[in-house]
Amino acid sequence: LRAGLLFVSEEDGAVVGFACATRMEAYVHLHEMSVHPDYGRRGIGGALLARVVEAARSQHAVGVTLTTFADVPWNRPFYERHGFSSPSSNSIPAFLKGMVAAETGAGMTERIAMVRSFGAREEGRRRPRRTGPSGS
Repeated sequence: LRAGLLFVSEEDGAVVGFACATRMEAYVHLHEMSVHPDYGRRGIGGALLARVVEAARSQHAVGVTLTTFADVPWNRPFYERHGFSSPSSNSIPAFLKGMVAAETGAGMTERIAMVRSFGAREEGRRRPRRTGPSGS
């Protein structure tokens, strides 16, 4: 919260989604993002993720990282639509490799690391419009 990396989405005064991130070395790492099922498929998750990316840019991070389940059909495609990819194991930051190993060791199988790096090829990329839930 103090780092400015906790975002919520509200509907009629009730929290319906959140994203919690933290600074990890040169990156911002998305620890968790969740949207209440009754509010799914309305763009709330995308808006929350856009806020995390925007905050990472404003903090001059080199990108955003996350871990997710590889075997959940909507996870990887969702993040890929938002510019994330699964890098080769030799290009994953060490802290992220450690997180995947810890999660796997805790019994969460089929975990993958994903990264959205900010670089020259992204400079020309169109930024998401600010529509829908603003996440305050």
